[in-house]
Amino acid sequence: MADQRVREILRDFIDECDSGFEAVTDDVQANDCELLNIFDESETSDVEVIEIDDEIPSAPRPTKAFRPSHTHNKDLGSPGLELPYLAKTSVQLNARTCIRVGDTVELEDTAERKEDQLHSSDFLRVKKIVHNLLTDEITLRGYRLRRARYYGQIFNRNLNELVMILPVADDDPRSAFIQGMEEVSVEDVTGTRDCVLTSKPFPHGSFRKGPPLMLPRDTTQDEAKQLIFHTGRLVCRYVHVRVMEPTGKSYKGEVRGLYARESDSDTSPAPPGEGSSSQTPICLDIDDREDLEKGPGFVNKSPKQRTGFPMEAYRYTFGDVYCGAGGASQGALQAGLVVIFGIDNDHAAIQAYAFNHTKAEPCILNAHDFVFADLPKVFLSVDILHLSPPCKFWSSAHTREGKNDQANYETIYTVGPILAKVKPRIVTLEQTYGLMTNKQHSRNFRLLLNDIYNAGYNVRYKIQDLSEFGLPQRRKRLLIIGARRAAKDNMWCGTPIPPFPKPTHGPAGSGLKRYVSVADALKPLERVHPRDLLNDKYHQPDSMDILSQAPYNPDNTFLKGCITTSGGENYHYSGRRRYTVRELSLLQGFKYGYHFTGSPNKANEQNGNAFPPIMAEAMYRSCAQTLEAFDNGLIDTETHLDDLEYLLAPSRTSASAQANTREPRYRYLNRSANSNVAPSGSGTPSKKPALFSNNSDIEPRPQVEKEKKKKRKRKISFFDLTDSSDGDSAGSSPGAKNNNALTEEEKRAIAEQNGDVIELD
Repeated sequence: MADQRVREILRDFIDECDSGFEAVTDDVQANDCELLNIFDESETSDVEVIEIDDEIPSAPRPTKAFRPSHTHNKDLGSPGLELPYLAKTSVQLNARTCIRVGDTVELEDTAERKEDQLHSSDFLRVKKIVHNLLTDEITLRGYRLRRARYYGQIFNRNLNELVMILPVADDDPRSAFIQGMEEVSVEDVTGTRDCVLTSKPFPHGSFRKGPPLMLPRDTTQDEAKQLIFHTGRLVCRYVHVRVMEPTGKSYKGEVRGLYARESDSDTSPAPPGEGSSSQTPICLDIDDREDLEKGPGFVNKSPKQRTGFPMEAYRYTFGDVYCGAGGASQGALQAGLVVIFGIDNDHAAIQAYAFNHTKAEPCILNAHDFVFADLPKVFLSVDILHLSPPCKFWSSAHTREGKNDQANYETIYTVGPILAKVKPRIVTLEQTYGLMTNKQHSRNFRLLLNDIYNAGYNVRYKIQDLSEFGLPQRRKRLLIIGARRAAKDNMWCGTPIPPFPKPTHGPAGSGLKRYVSVADALKPLERVHPRDLLNDKYHQPDSMDILSQAPYNPDNTFLKGCITTSGGENYHYSGRRRYTVRELSLLQGFKYGYHFTGSPNKANEQNGNAFPPIMAEAMYRSCAQTLEAFDNGLIDTETHLDDLEYLLAPSRTSASAQANTREPRYRYLNRSANSNVAPSGSGTPSKKPALFSNNSDIEPRPQVEKEKKKKRKRKISFFDLTDSSDGDSAGSSPGAKNNNALTEEEKRAIAEQNGDVIELD
């Protein structure tokens, strides 16, 4: 019955369609037209009925500004659809232009622009041509491409260079190249363009590498540039994956070059296009001043790769620029890295760093002088380099000018030159999220990404709430991870980008550990001898000014505000005083006893500037695991890494099985961030909190846990049922058993009823 209905629909449609449409018959099936519909497949069908894949959304979207939903797209096979869709391989745009799958089309430009400037709209790399038989509408589905010169300053603004934009949802497990497809109507297309997708560095594949342009002698530079702009070859070698929130904003993404598996197989230059002349040929350099800038630079030094499986696991090295008192270095140390050096221009901070990291080399140096300084070779050979430029100027709490604003502003532009000199395999940055979210600073954020990319690194960035990793404050920070590319035979290769670690703490129903409260973070103080606390100059609560604030419950509350260089707008949960430096250091993720120098105010500054070690440890564990997996051949340069632990679970199991017979093969892959956290895809219920929620409350601990705390594990009874040597009791009931005749179970039951059982550890 279903097949009969399909035949009737197709027969009526083919009779009425334009001559440009090739009819589907028994002789021509899947080559030119595939049937996508809601009916079951039948062996006797005259046309091929295929399964619906995830690449096709549920219904055509009649807008060219498609934004993906934060929920999964519905399949075309949903019960609400009444008519099938046709997937075509071509469609006739006009008498001279036919659009085929794999073509790149230029979209209509509806923006108002100045007439004396070159301008164009976006482009679409066509992956699907879909015909809706119900509405008779033909739409194109594919990847949106935009000129790099229209895309801020993230990529160099070279002529005819494009960026692929892939908007995705964070809770959608599908590939970005499936989620990121957009849909436009054929009516919004103005024509086709010659365009290649390549993984080769600039300027390979572009018109610059083609044969000389054959133009008349009197052609001016502007005329030639316009010709190239409107008809010359386009090249897309960059991709920007933007993770979209349900609100339409993006706080997470990936900036990188296209991988070889994502590129076109043939990127040879196209022959001179229509309109060129063989009369008086001239070789014309079209590049303007912006084109004279170097393209995405690549690193000649190939990444460190070890073949085989080393018997003794390698320990990766770590360097810390803008180290302060050493929060990032402490996290790296806890993750198993070897800390090589720390660089800062603050003398008091460097003294604290040297005290806490005795095996590292402290260095007092202005970051602007780093590139020109004669540094030891060990400084230039670390595997992982971290940079935390001062964040005061970029912070949303920065509301008035400061004396160091200009110096703090300039430090962010030292990142590119430092990377170009050190060439670490992986680079990490930590900054205030205001650098990305404040409109007045967004240009600086894009330039920072440009500097990192041009230094030879693919980049991931994210605004992370550090409370999801056990910090007792809703501290949001901009985190960046970059992996170095290398050029080999004009192709990009190198280290894959490490994934951001998965959260370990969350609200009830998330399947994660409970958030860490203020009381949880301050627990170490209860285990310190009172004499030691009296001698700690950074913990003198009795000498602090008395306040009169509303008290709050520390057992189920985050810190009221984030810790800053002055301690922040925080006060003790009693409401009677501010927190001491030692308490603030515990609330910042440091262990008790971490050393600070100078006055309490100076120590507060060192603590407030620090990258919380809890977050740093999780991030560097992910980086080290990625390097170890790559160096041992478990992953390659283009492996998509989202959940590394889940991906490498079989390898980790194999390594554990061999631990009894020889030395462990892996040093970092055997470490698990949190055994209580289920990997993605395991079916654990997920409840993601809002990133910028103002809620500072934590759900109370379950009553069962409180009762368990009151009890002890080992049970001892402190009663004696024998009142006399002969076993008789004056007050015994006539039918009572002799105590010596009771079994141990009966004695225990009586003791529990009388409350005579005490549980001890």
